[in-house]
Amino acid sequence: MPADSVSTRLYPAGMLNTLSRQEVERLHGASRGGLSGLLRRCALAVLNSGNQGDDAEAMLQKYQDFAIEVQQVNRGLRLQLTNAPGSAFVDGRIIEGIRELLSAVIRDLVYFDSEISGHPDHDLSSSDGITNAVFELLRNARAMVPQVDPDLVVCWGGHSIGREEYDYTKECGYQLGLRRLNIITGCGPGAMKGPMKGATIAHAKQRASSRRYIGISEPGIIAAESPNPIVSELNKLGEGEIGIKVLYAETGNIGDNDVMLASASNAIMIGFNVQVDVSARRMAEKEGVDIRLYEIIYRMTEDIEKALSGMLEPETKEQIIGRAQVLAVFSASKFGKVAGCRVTEGELRRNAKVRLYRGTDIVYEGDMGSLRHEKEDVKEVRQGYECGVGFKNFNDIQVGDQLVCYTIEKS
Repeated sequence: MPADSVSTRLYPAGMLNTLSRQEVERLHGASRGGLSGLLRRCALAVLNSGNQGDDAEAMLQKYQDFAIEVQQVNRGLRLQLTNAPGSAFVDGRIIEGIRELLSAVIRDLVYFDSEISGHPDHDLSSSDGITNAVFELLRNARAMVPQVDPDLVVCWGGHSIGREEYDYTKECGYQLGLRRLNIITGCGPGAMKGPMKGATIAHAKQRASSRRYIGISEPGIIAAESPNPIVSELNKLGEGEIGIKVLYAETGNIGDNDVMLASASNAIMIGFNVQVDVSARRMAEKEGVDIRLYEIIYRMTEDIEKALSGMLEPETKEQIIGRAQVLAVFSASKFGKVAGCRVTEGELRRNAKVRLYRGTDIVYEGDMGSLRHEKEDVKEVRQGYECGVGFKNFNDIQVGDQLVCYTIEKS
């Protein structure tokens, strides 16, 4: 019986074995930067693929301590897996097919993030642009083999199907495999799994030497992400005479690509417990894109309901005026805990609002209690200078926290 979880190091398969130094550094950063969350979920789904069931929330809860890190080794890579699903291993060694799938996920996620997303030559808001991006992903994965007769058959379907329907999809794959045809389908259980299972058996019977099984899917489907509660609430609001169309939903901070899509679609952007990248905020101001940030779902739904009924009060916009990093924490008899900060962007203002981040979590939001520079109370402190910041009725400050200073403007 396999162990419940396994921690190990392994080397990726395929084209990830021979890389330039720049490619190694880019892949190494994937497990630490903005891709880390998506990479972790996709890797977990691949490693869990041997288990039955399609309950994403149960999987994420069971393996909440799972971690993956891409490590640099000379001019290659090594994967550090911590508390990975034991079903992916036999006698402590990863199943070879799962190793290949895991390598493919890393390859495609990093290629899209570095070569396609945000690239000026790729317009992901148009049908032609998306088609071209898919073509480049397939070419980079070497999924297209030139100068051979077409032999790939596309089989597509849904996740949740009954046993009778699943057996039918498996039989279809079996009949195609007996004719030495290869399979291209989605990634997941149900009607996307059956054709590959059937074709594998038929290819073995035919002793087929050239067998190809290609799976295409979106990262959100591979990662088995649970339904987005924000999207669910918006869809409920749009069930009346006036509809709401959700163009795109994703986790993480709001970036340039998000603003570009909203601008091209004449849409507003809604962020929940996230920040807006500096470059994205500048682009939004230039393009006239409305970004609305919320931390409580019911406030979001109230605003949208008022907008749909034409009763929305004068719009308020958050204007970020400065950012700072907490370098030290001091105690003051008058103010309690004080954050010793360096202003890294813009300026801090005494009468503005502040939000304190610890990683991606908001630990404080409200008024600034005090602002001092060289032991003097001041109204503002600009970029490059250090200062002391106090928060009203809040003392849980830690070195490394990030401070965002902002104003609320009505339009």
